[in-house]
Amino acid sequence: AAHGACMALGAARLLRGLPADPGIFFYEVPPCAREDAVRAVLGEGEAGPLAPAHRLHLRGMLRQMLAIERHLERRHRVEEPGAAALFYVPAYFSVLFWMGQDGGVEGPTLDCVRLTVREMERLPYLSRSAGYDHLVLYGYEYPHWKRLDHLVLDSYSPLLGNA
Repeated sequence: AAHGACMALGAARLLRGLPADPGIFFYEVPPCAREDAVRAVLGEGEAGPLAPAHRLHLRGMLRQMLAIERHLERRHRVEEPGAAALFYVPAYFSVLFWMGQDGGVEGPTLDCVRLTVREMERLPYLSRSAGYDHLVLYGYEYPHWKRLDHLVLDSYSPLLGNA
């Protein structure tokens, strides 16, 4: 509960200081976190062991995320991080977690999550505001009910719990 209260307080402080039309810097993320996930879910590749119903669910979720992402890109994207009020992580973590949910803590989709987080942490932006100024899209549903550490983004970086 204390962590949740700290997150809410940090987010409230950040939101009070945001301009009405904030610039958003888009991270560069590995292809496995974007293009490969899109191909796997939207039918241009294999979705691995996903059942047809799960694949259909992921298609709807990913289409929603892509629509929101297009809006952010058209209306808010800035090329220089210094001009940004917010930072967007264009990785489809929820899709990767769904695709890797039955493989335990190892596997290519969770390796991709680890790689993406490592690349983000090499830059100074995530720690700048403890992640409160970062956006991560999860779609309309995220399997929090699983609560397995390897399927929760916070376990890859404590700062991403604030994003």
